[in-house]
Amino acid sequence: MINSDSIRLKKIMHNLYKLKKIFLISCFDFLILLFVYGSFLNFTFSSDNIYSFMEIGTKNLGVIDYCYGGRYTIYFFCKLLDFFNFDYFHGQIYSQLFKIFCTEIVVLIATKAFSEVINKEGTGLKLIIINCCVLFAAINVFYVETFIYVTPDWGIGILLAGLTFWAFINKRYILSGVLAFLTVSEYQVFLIVSGILILTFLYLKNKSSFTFYTIKEYSILMIIMFLAAGLNLLLPHILNILGILSNPTRQVSFTQKIDLKFRLMQIFEIFKWILRDSLGMMPNKIIFYFIILLVSFYIVVLLFKKKIVELILFSLHVCVIFFAPFALGLITAGFYMPARVLFPFYYSITALSIIVFSEFTNKYTIFIFGGLIVIFLSVSVWNTKKSSDDHYVSNILDQQYAREIQEKINQYEEETDNKIKIIKIQEWSKREKTWDYREFMKHEYYDTNYNLKLFYDDWAVVPIIEFVSGRKYEMEYMTDNEYKEFFGGKSWGYINLELQVEFINDTAYLAIY
Repeated sequence: MINSDSIRLKKIMHNLYKLKKIFLISCFDFLILLFVYGSFLNFTFSSDNIYSFMEIGTKNLGVIDYCYGGRYTIYFFCKLLDFFNFDYFHGQIYSQLFKIFCTEIVVLIATKAFSEVINKEGTGLKLIIINCCVLFAAINVFYVETFIYVTPDWGIGILLAGLTFWAFINKRYILSGVLAFLTVSEYQVFLIVSGILILTFLYLKNKSSFTFYTIKEYSILMIIMFLAAGLNLLLPHILNILGILSNPTRQVSFTQKIDLKFRLMQIFEIFKWILRDSLGMMPNKIIFYFIILLVSFYIVVLLFKKKIVELILFSLHVCVIFFAPFALGLITAGFYMPARVLFPFYYSITALSIIVFSEFTNKYTIFIFGGLIVIFLSVSVWNTKKSSDDHYVSNILDQQYAREIQEKINQYEEETDNKIKIIKIQEWSKREKTWDYREFMKHEYYDTNYNLKLFYDDWAVVPIIEFVSGRKYEMEYMTDNEYKEFFGGKSWGYINLELQVEFINDTAYLAIY
């Protein structure tokens, strides 16, 4: 009886100790996530968001258009928020905190799962190293773009991806399949996140003994992923045939409809850009050297141990997980791979890091590997923080630009007693454009929206002026003759509203710099 009570007490103390470690790790993770993405706890906008908020409204955004594109999860989630009269604009801080919270949940799910599968949850140091590896996925320069779009549905997407992973590794395959469908119906890229995590878990679990049961698990995963993605793609067309929805927007092009060789070259170019500097947001070639170092070490270890079969499996696994983030670019009719689609690339880095760590047993090599991981994570944290700050700074400059325009309008109205009702701008395709406030940015970007001026996109120009002024205006396009009349003989290399705004009656003519 005494021994039984003693054993029970030891188990309770052991579980409490594990909970304490997880709690401390979660607190650390949450604080570092707040540090990195804290800029988004201010009011920030993308051009799409500012248009939606000012022209459509800050409530009731659960529009049926989401279903036309196969994003049913977003639609129903937004309808739920609409039911509670959630204000998407003034509730931005709650949306962003929700996203950070959901990201942290996925980090904890992955940390616990991988620490258990490689039997390294025993010591605090090993758990911390695995957690740092997982943080590569949560804190990376591409993930920033999901915060630029300030609605809370992105948080649901990453949470569903994590829960799909959790359900699968706990052999709840039907639940995993349902969650996978909900995941891809939020945003396609989150299904790739689930796939990378599950594939890596299966590799770590089965790398030493590839059996019939292993093939069965991989087969179940493939069935779940293909059924979830296939149903999501077909359902808009089925609903269209039944007359429930019209004009589905979700379209996929199969490889015979596109130039496969050219598409692969496009993907390869983006892959090179990521390895070079993550589209201008990471130090030159640090990702390339980090990946090469990890892969080289693991290959040497496997060759030294003469594990040829495992080496083949590892090579296949690495190819799959590093190609997966680009899979959407191969099947979609138009080639468009923004940062919000590419962020799973860092999940691949997380996966590779944990696979390599699984081979470390000596405490000195564990310390060395841990140091390497901390260095890379620190670099990623700092550069992701700078990317977040750049977007916030860009928004502040946009608002100041809008205030100066409104001041010119106020001045004209006071001098003439006319009331401006219309703002005319030149069409996007006709005007010379500057993408960003580059001289104020910490990074030299390309192919990202982080520091893209709101004034770059036509549909955001009037909404941002309305936001800072509290006024409502109509936007119209200038004719070519009007532009030549007011601005044809002028030139400028900076914002100069003395030259860039003209007024006639109730109309302001604005030449956007």
